Amino acid sequence: NVYDLLHYDTLLITREAVARIEEVFA
Repeated sequence: NVYDLLHYDTLLITREAVARIEEVFA
């Protein structure tokens, strides 16, 4: 399912972004 792949990619990108932000503010 294309939508599932897109949703998974978005989740992965969001998680990476959050991790990066947490590193900056840690």
